[in-house]
Amino acid sequence: MKAEEVVIVNEAGPLEDIEMKDVENLLPGKSLLLNLPPEILQLVLFHADTGALLTGLTCCKKIFDAAKAKHVVLQHMNRMPGLRLGLADLDSKTLFDTFRQRAAKSLYAAGVLAHITVYAPSDDCISMKTSALIPGKPTLLATAHGHGQVRIYELTEKLDYEFQRTYQMDVLRMAFSNDRDLAVLCRPMQPKVEATPFTDSDDKSPKVTMHTLKLVTFHRCYAKTKGHFYASDQQEIRDIPCFPSQEPVGLALASKGNACITWRDVGQVESTEVILYGRDAKLMEAQDYDPNPQSLTYTDSTNRTDTILTRLIFTPSFSASDRVLNFHMPGSPIHNWFTNSTSPSSTTSGPIHSNLAHITIPPSLVYSNFKVAIPFHAHHTPSINVSYSTAPFCRTSYLALGECTDSDFVGGPNSSNVFIVTGDIDTAPHLCNHVPNLDAGRRNSTWTVLALLSGWRHGTSSLGTVLAISSKGTHIAAATWDRVLIWSLDPHLLHQGSLEHYFPACDWNQGKGLGRLRPVRVRSAGVVYAMCWVGECVLYAVTDGGLVRWDVGPRADGGKEVLRLEYDAWKETAVAAPLVGGGLWRWVGSGSGAGGG
Repeated sequence: MKAEEVVIVNEAGPLEDIEMKDVENLLPGKSLLLNLPPEILQLVLFHADTGALLTGLTCCKKIFDAAKAKHVVLQHMNRMPGLRLGLADLDSKTLFDTFRQRAAKSLYAAGVLAHITVYAPSDDCISMKTSALIPGKPTLLATAHGHGQVRIYELTEKLDYEFQRTYQMDVLRMAFSNDRDLAVLCRPMQPKVEATPFTDSDDKSPKVTMHTLKLVTFHRCYAKTKGHFYASDQQEIRDIPCFPSQEPVGLALASKGNACITWRDVGQVESTEVILYGRDAKLMEAQDYDPNPQSLTYTDSTNRTDTILTRLIFTPSFSASDRVLNFHMPGSPIHNWFTNSTSPSSTTSGPIHSNLAHITIPPSLVYSNFKVAIPFHAHHTPSINVSYSTAPFCRTSYLALGECTDSDFVGGPNSSNVFIVTGDIDTAPHLCNHVPNLDAGRRNSTWTVLALLSGWRHGTSSLGTVLAISSKGTHIAAATWDRVLIWSLDPHLLHQGSLEHYFPACDWNQGKGLGRLRPVRVRSAGVVYAMCWVGECVLYAVTDGGLVRWDVGPRADGGKEVLRLEYDAWKETAVAAPLVGGGLWRWVGSGSGAGGG
C-alpha cells in the first residue's frame, strides 16, 4: 500500500499540515523493518527474494533508497538470467536502472503486481469450454451463447454472428483457421430421424439411423467498424453425417476450407476416427449448400501393432501452410504424430509418423525419446562458413519446446521434462528466401538442449496442460487446471550461445551445459481452457469464469477488475449497432439444405 493512498484523520489540525515523512508514523501496525539502520536494512535486502525486493521498490521510499546500494543490486543481478559481463563497471544509478528493467522484463513479482481483468459472462447459457481462441493481429475469441448464437470478440472490439432462431442449435465445437475463418460444428436440438422402410427384399433387421450435423464456416472475421456488430454474408454450410453413438472430440480448419474432425464412439472410449472433410469450391463461391462433401478417413498404413487410430483420442491441428496435419494426445500441447494433409478426394491417406527426434545433451549424451513442437522463434544468419563445404551457407537457428519421456533421463516411467531446444538448418544462398519459416524448422531431426523449464507440470485432468507462447518468444505460459506459470527468456541471447554468462550460477549445470529457467506463478482466476498472448505483456485465458486478462507489463499495479463479457469487452467510445445485412442463415424446407440470407 502506498502512503499517498492512506486516508488519515488528523484530530490536531488540517491534513495539509501533515508532512509526508510523518505519514508512516501514523500508519497502524508500522513495520519494524523501516526502523532499522540503513546498513542493517541493506543487509536484509541483500538476502531478500528478488521478487519481494521489486515489490518493495513500488511501495516504500525507504526501501527504494536502501536498495540503490551497488552491492545489493549486484547480488540480485547475479540471481537473474541475463548477461552479467561488465555490470560491476557501471555506476550505481545505471546499474539500478538496469536491474529494474531486467527484473520487470523477467516478470519478477508478477504474481503480486499483475493486473487481472475478468470478463464474466452474465448469461448462464454461455459455454466457455467450447470457445475458440486464436492469437495474432487481431486476436479473436469465439463463444457459443444459448441455443445457436455465436459471438466473436476482437480484443476491445466485438463482432456478432447469430444463427436465426428457426431451429435451435447446439454448438459442439469451434475452430479458427490461420486466415481468421471460423468453423462451427453444430446440430439441431431435435435432429430429424431418417425413415427406414422395409421391402420384401430387405433385411428385416433395423437399420442404423444416421444423424446429420452442420459445419458452418464464416469467412474473414474482422471488425469493419470498431465496436459495431456485423453479420457475415459469406458463409459455407456442409452436412456432416455421424452415428448416434459418435461425438466429436476435436476440430481443425485449414485456410482452404478443409476441416478435420476427430470422433469418439461412446461405446469404445479408446477408439478414435479421424476424417478430413473437403470443400466444393464452386458451391462455396456461390454461397450454396453442400449436402455431401467429400471425405477421407485416415488410416495408419505403417502396419504397426499399436495402431494409434484405434487406441487413442486426440485433437488435430494444421501446420506448414496446411500441408501437414498434427495429432495430439488428450491435453498434450506438443503433437505426438503427424501426417501429410492430402486431398479429401484421395483414395488413401499417407502414413502417420511419430513425432520423435534425436536430442543431444552436452557433451555427448543423445536421447531419442523426445517429441519436439513447432518452433516458436528463429534467427537467420546469411553467408556463414561451414566445415563440409567451401561455399558459404545461410543458417537458420530455431528454438522449440522438447518433451522427454525417457525414464532413464527424467527419473521415472510416468514423468517427463520439458526443455527449450535448438536446431540449425543450413541452406544454399540461392535456395534460401532469407525469411525464417517456423513450420519448416520442425523438419530438423537433430536438436540440442539449452534449458530446462523448471516447475513444468503435466495436467492430470481431462484438460491436460494448456500452452501459450508470445509472438516474440520472450514468455512461455503453461496452465494446469487453475495453476498458471510463466517463464521468461531472451531468445536472441540463447541463439548466441555462451549460456554460462546468461544463466545464474545456481541455475547453470556446467557438466551438462544446461541451464534452468524458473517460473513465476500468477494469481489464479479459474480453470483454464485456452490461453494466448497479445503482445509480450498481456496474457488472455478462457476460463470457467469467463475471459481473463493478465497484464504483466512494467506498469501493472496488482489490481483486479470484474466486467461483463457481453457489454464491457470494447472501449467505452464504441457504438453498438444491431445486426444488419445478409449475415443470418436459415434452414430451408424440412432441413435438407440451407443458404445465406
